Amino acid sequence: MKILHLCGGSLNSGATQGATALHKALLKQGIDSELIFSKGDKSEDIPMAEPFFKSRLAQKLFNISTKWIEPRLLKRETTEKSHGLSIGVIGHPLFIQRKAIEEADIIHLHWINSRFIRTKAIQHFQKPIVWTLRDAWPYTGGCHYTTDCEGYKTGCGQCPLLGSTNSNDITRQVVAAKEKHLPNGIRYIALSHWTAEQARDSYLLRDQSVQVILNGIDETFLTAPTSSQEAARESFNLPAGKTLILAGAAKVDSKYKGYVQILPELPDSNDCHLVTFGRISKALQAKIKIPATHLGTIASAETLKQLYRAADIFIAPSTQEAFGKTLAEAGASGLPVVCYDIGGPKDIVEDRVTGYRVPKDDRAAFIKRTLDLAAAPDTRKAMGTAAIQRTQALFSPTTVAHQHISLYQQMLSPNSIKEGQIADPSHPPVSATVQS
Repeated sequence: MKILHLCGGSLNSGATQGATALHKALLKQGIDSELIFSKGDKSEDIPMAEPFFKSRLAQKLFNISTKWIEPRLLKRETTEKSHGLSIGVIGHPLFIQRKAIEEADIIHLHWINSRFIRTKAIQHFQKPIVWTLRDAWPYTGGCHYTTDCEGYKTGCGQCPLLGSTNSNDITRQVVAAKEKHLPNGIRYIALSHWTAEQARDSYLLRDQSVQVILNGIDETFLTAPTSSQEAARESFNLPAGKTLILAGAAKVDSKYKGYVQILPELPDSNDCHLVTFGRISKALQAKIKIPATHLGTIASAETLKQLYRAADIFIAPSTQEAFGKTLAEAGASGLPVVCYDIGGPKDIVEDRVTGYRVPKDDRAAFIKRTLDLAAAPDTRKAMGTAAIQRTQALFSPTTVAHQHISLYQQMLSPNSIKEGQIADPSHPPVSATVQS
């Protein structure tokens, strides 16, 4: 059984890290797994993983020749500069990787945007397809986060991100393209129960197979720490004797991560110190009152594990999250987590046991729970111990790999589920349709 994973982005991107963790876990189980990602360099630590363009010159030429196309198409629809839409009309010329595709028994798609795979190309794979829903894009008209919009349930159009009043705007056309070109019988995997509910309610996937397999995390975070908290703090030059509140994401300023609202509201303190990782703007740094250290991007899992070891609390105020890998990593490292009661975090944080979940957008409650934990070392210790146990049980790469192997075997079985049948009988297909 040969599985080919396709994931856009570099090995350092969140989606590719998730795909890589699964890929490595499958290899350990003896599965012939291969990973193709879209940009950046390969890693000697990740076998059978190659960038799509092995030549940097080829990657540069592709980027120069294509990066203006989708923005120009969207410019016809809106004057908004930050709309957060991908329309899926440009992709790498996958015929270059034809051998890998031909040899695969199953194609496993992950995050395919940023000009990696265009929608029309998927119909030509002629292989069983699994698609992990690493955000909402596969079932929307182009957005990666649905926020409060329910247009994905009716086929989009009149997109609020575009300020559009046109029922046949480009988001409706993206839905129509997906409806036309995506083959029936794709097996969609949701990383949380919340994502599965959204996908099953969507116009595009309501009659497709959607099942939940919680995301696995890199096994690096599941092994016991090799250093003390004091030594970990010293390695990052972080203050001793303070309660360290950790916050981080690839882009700390992302509006969906919620840090822009929460970090400036953490009060100045002699007892607490904020630590961030990931890209953070100077503007946001200037608004933060609590003493803080900003470490920037951390690419190594071992280094990030060391940082979790140095901290006391992890805060994750995401307002929409398909999973929330950093929450699981923090829990695996023994940190209690404060988050909003939304999306993927619901599956990760057990309220009042491994951390706190507070009502969405209740900033006062979020700050209060964070400060409560900062003042309660015994509670932090108990929650951290429970978090380790929960993470080991739910997010182990071995557990997740076995669930995927079972799905792959089912798909390759002569008695596999027929096209369009729902994998979970407790969620039958919705019969209502929308005329486009």
